[in-house]
Amino acid sequence: MKILNLGCGTKTCNQSNVVNIDWSIYLRLKKIKILRPIITLLMSGERLKRFKSIADEIMVYDLSKGISFTYV
Repeated sequence: MKILNLGCGTKTCNQSNVVNIDWSIYLRLKKIKILRPIITLLMSGERLKRFKSIADEIMVYDLSKGISFTYV
């Protein structure tokens, strides 16, 4: 059984049966690999720390579009 961690933010679960899902601006920016070096130059302090702490295993998804979820 899979568990959906909806709107997880930076509070992710690393268990194999948990799917972390979020739509934060930090996550969307982090998923664009070509922008990562530029973003880290533009951010500093707490924002940069928060940006770097985001796990790579989070699925980017806009929950306002509904939850039609199939995970294989």
